[in-house]
Amino acid sequence: MFPGYYLPGTAVLGDYFGIFKDDQLVAMAGERLCMDGLTEISAVVTHPDYTGRKYAQQLVTYLNDKNLQQGFIPFLHTGSANERAIRVYELLGYTRRRIIPVTRIKKMPAL
Repeated sequence: MFPGYYLPGTAVLGDYFGIFKDDQLVAMAGERLCMDGLTEISAVVTHPDYTGRKYAQQLVTYLNDKNLQQGFIPFLHTGSANERAIRVYELLGYTRRRIIPVTRIKKMPAL
C-alpha cells in the first residue's frame, strides 16, 4: 500500500500517522520535508478496500492542524491524473498553484 516514493528511511524525515482496522494499516500520511516555515504533507495513501471512508481527509486535516499550530504552512503535491486526491485536497482548502514536471530516474544495471 505504500506510495512509490516511500522508501526505507523516509519515516525519519517527519511524523507519520496511520489508521488501523483489525490490526491492519489501512491509511497513512506524514511529513517529509520541513524548510523555511513550510512542511510537506507526504505519503497520503489509503488501501483500495478502504477508500471512500474519509481516512485520507482525516489524516491530512490532522497534519494540517498540527503544522499550523507549530507555525508551519503545510503543502502537498500529487500527480495531475490523481483526480480523487485532488478533490480531497481542494475540499480541505488546498488550491493548485502550478504543474511541475517530474521525472523519476532509475539506476541502470551495470554493463
